[in-house]
Formats: sequence, C-alpha cells, structure tokens
Amino acid sequence: MRANKSQVFIQSGTRSRAYHFVRRRICLTALLILFGSISLANTQSGATPQSASSTGTSGWTFVQDNPIFFCAGNVTSCTIGIGQIASTTAGSIWVFQIQVPNHGVTITNVTGGGGTWIHCPNCHVDNPNGFDADAWYNLTGNAGTVQGITATLSGSSGSFISANFYEMLPPPGSTASYDGSGNAFSSAACSTCTGAAISGLTGTDVIIQNPGGGPQANWNAWSAPYITTANGSGICLNCTSGAAPTVQFSGSSTHPEFMAIAFKSSLGTFTPPTKQYSIRNYTANGGQTCTPSGCTLTIPATAAGNLLFLESGDGSGTFITSVSAGGTWVVPSGPNTCRLASSIAGQNMSASCAYVLSSTAGATSLTITMSGSANTAFAYWEVTSTTGGVFSFDTQGSHIDTSRAFNFPGQSLSISGANDVIFQLAWDAGGSAGPSYYAQPYSTLTANYFFFNQAASVILTDSGPSPPIPVWTNPQAGQDNTFVTAVAFNAP
Repeated sequence: MRANKSQVFIQSGTRSRAYHFVRRRICLTALLILFGSISLANTQSGATPQSASSTGTSGWTFVQDNPIFFCAGNVTSCTIGIGQIASTTAGSIWVFQIQVPNHGVTITNVTGGGGTWIHCPNCHVDNPNGFDADAWYNLTGNAGTVQGITATLSGSSGSFISANFYEMLPPPGSTASYDGSGNAFSSAACSTCTGAAISGLTGTDVIIQNPGGGPQANWNAWSAPYITTANGSGICLNCTSGAAPTVQFSGSSTHPEFMAIAFKSSLGTFTPPTKQYSIRNYTANGGQTCTPSGCTLTIPATAAGNLLFLESGDGSGTFITSVSAGGTWVVPSGPNTCRLASSIAGQNMSASCAYVLSSTAGATSLTITMSGSANTAFAYWEVTSTTGGVFSFDTQGSHIDTSRAFNFPGQSLSISGANDVIFQLAWDAGGSAGPSYYAQPYSTLTANYFFFNQAASVILTDSGPSPPIPVWTNPQAGQDNTFVTAVAFNAP
C-alpha cells in the first residue's frame, strides 16, 4: 500500500509488506509529504544462494513485480495509475493479484491493457482466520502499457486492499500458456510457513507465489530455487516441480494465505543454462554516523574467492575513500563511475561504491572511511561464481536524469563478457516501485532502498551479452531529478 498526497492512510490490521513498512517508518511519512507525495516501498538481508534469469538466456525472465499502491481501503475496484508499473514488454504474461481483509471477496473482472484477462482457476483463497487473495492473468496484453488496468471486486475490500502486478517473459522465440495454479493458508500463526503447491506441471515453468501477508524475514526468505522479490513475492524461474516452497516471516505472521500460478512456454520442458553466479549474502544497514576516521559495518562472515560489492548513500555529498577487511578493495572515482552526486530536494545527495574481486574468508565487519562526516547508509553484497571462475571488473557507468518522468531508465552498459553480474543504483527522492528486470533484493528496510527510501541497490546475475536496461517507476514525477549508476563484473 502506498498513498499519494491526497490519500495518506494507514490501514488497520493489514499484514501486507507495505503496511509493515508504514508501521516501521511513520517518521518518514511527514518528510515525504514535503516532497508532495507518499511512496512507501518494500526491501531484505540474510544465506541460501539465489540467482535470477535475465534476457539473453534461453529461460524465463523476470520483468516486474510492482505493488499497486494508490488503491485505498473500502473500495470495490483498483486501477493501475501512471507511475505505478514499468512499461510492459511484448510477448510477456501479466498477473493482477489482490489481498483483502473482507471474506468471500474475489476479483470478478479485469479490464484494460489489451488482450484477454482470465480468472486464475485456483488462486482464490479464503483464510477463515486471515484474509482473502485472488488473481487474474493475461497472455496477450499490449506492449507499452503503463496504466489503465482495473480489477473489479465482488464486494468491498474492507479496510485495505493490497495488490501486485506481475510480468514475466517466456524464453526468446516462444509463447506462454497457463499450466496450473493452487492455493494454501495457515490456520495458525507461523514464522516458517508453507506456500501453495501446484500439481501436474507439464513444462519448464515460471511460478509466482504472492507475499502471503509478510513481512518476510530476509532477502532469501523463500526457499530455493525461489527468489524473493523486493515486494516479498516468491518467483521460481525455470521450474519443473510445483512442490510447495517455504517462506520465512519476520516474527510470527498471523495466518498467511498463498496463491500460486504457473506458466509454461511453447518449448515445453527444456534445460535452461546453468547459472554462473549466486548471491551468498546481502546486508543493508539503513544509515549510521560515518566520519573520515571510519565507521564499521557488520556483515555475515565472508567466504574465500568471492566478489564483494559495497554501495554508500547519504544526503551530505560524501563518498567512500577506503575500505578494509575481507580482501583488497578498489574504490572507483571520476566521471561516469559509481561515484556520483546531485542536488535533489535541496540536499547534496551522493552515492559511491567499492569492490573486492577475490575475498578472504572470515571477515565479519568492514571499516569504511568517508570523505566527510554524514549519516551514511550502506548496501553490501557477496556473490559466488558457481563455476569457480575468478572475478574481474568489466565496466561501469552513471548519469543524472533530468526528465522527472514517471518512468526513468537505469544505466545502460556495453559489457565485454557474455555473462555478467550487474549492480544498479537509483536515487529517487520519495521512493520507487521499480525497477524492471532486477527482482532482488528484498530488504527489511524499505523495498530495495537502503537509504531512507531514496537510494536503492539492486542486482541482476547471469546477464548478457546484451543486458536489459531497467526501468524505474517514479510516482513523484515532476518534482526532482534522479540519478543512476551501474557496475558490471564477470568470472569467465
């Protein structure tokens, strides 16, 4: 749930991921009103390796999982407005999913975006001790759709409506079709809960599981091979089993309800490429006082030979100057690098990065020195090469976007490797629901935002040789410039 400046609300009783953020960030709301809009996002930290497919492979591609955040409570319909989703892609499949507190409420119709909307046969779940969930899907929607999709309900939603829009691409040259669905709920509170199972899959599928009620416990809350999106959903790319996954919630979730829907491609059952990279750890700290004399970031113990990547963000124009522990750190600087600053909302917003190409084992904290004193937030990644390759730097880039548009592009990269791991950062004052293609991470802070709902760090593994350019949504369009950076590595 998110609200624009005319719809500031906190719905009582909702267990959606967005509501969790509202409760944890009441103090942020007042600041965002000053920006002219409320945009409350979702994010994760945690060490089951996970990886995501991308364009350029012969498997399924995640495109987007965006919360429909301008739908208030006590409504009988919900419409996707401008700035809520990224522009849709030709040949993709769409899913419009809701969760509401009133029992017996279903989606009776979905219109808009072209194509034919179909009610998912087994996606409606009515949890007697919780909420209701339901979903419709579309296999033939129009490319370039950014708004105007409306879900009509069978009755009033109750005090809130939590809605998600999913988009996935089948393997290049193939077409998608429905393969199965299922639902599940827990009649008791649980911290590790079982999602929905789907029986009888007939292909190598993509499976979508809704967040279930959240908040999720960390960046890899869903059991492998599922990835956990920034919105808390579970996505299984290139799966042949519909066995129910598990999901870990922060604390004990009250009676979660799950729906799952699977799609196959015209390729039927196929063997996707072996994933070359996996995420071993992700940590975001949300901010701490850092000075030129250094500050400490606690991290999960490192393993040997991995890629370590660190990003900083603050509103005082300071940058990383050095990092110690975990290996030999490189700190990029100069034009068209990950070091960038811009005046946004009257502050000198800045970002920078550092990396290690071959980590040493056993580091549990980093000492970071900055160019000045500021409240600085950090996002930290550890990535493994599953083939044992040695990581090398490939390329990087950055730019300031002055369009102030509802959708703005991430950084384009011309990589030299056939298969890279790419980090993208976006600075969007007030928060974004995006980006496309970069599903991870989920964070216990705010969406993929590691700095005060403004600076976001995302990752795409196994991308190439022509990596997709992510598109970020910007509900605060017209107010401030944005800026983006990107850094790519490979391990041949």
